Amino acid sequence: MLHINIQNAGRSMKVLLFSVLLSHLGYYMILPILPIYLKINKALGVAEIGLILAVSSFSFQEASIVGGYLADRIGRRTIIALGAVIRAGALAG
Repeated sequence: MLHINIQNAGRSMKVLLFSVLLSHLGYYMILPILPIYLKINKALGVAEIGLILAVSSFSFQEASIVGGYLADRIGRRTIIALGAVIRAGALAG
């Protein structure tokens, strides 16, 4: 297993790890509330809410595969930055 000593990591690695932490915390804070919000405020049915959650999960998995391929072709930093911008936009939407 890979062990990372955060104290010896560079500034860019610390920023990356912190942003990933914030992204995951934000996603997992929204995920339990999202079905309730969609049911009450948007008057969606159970099937529609399930479809939204399923599409979200499957698109995350698909984007991980495509992102890995693109990271090999284009570069990791570019893809990580692009992924962070896309995820921020998705969470804001």
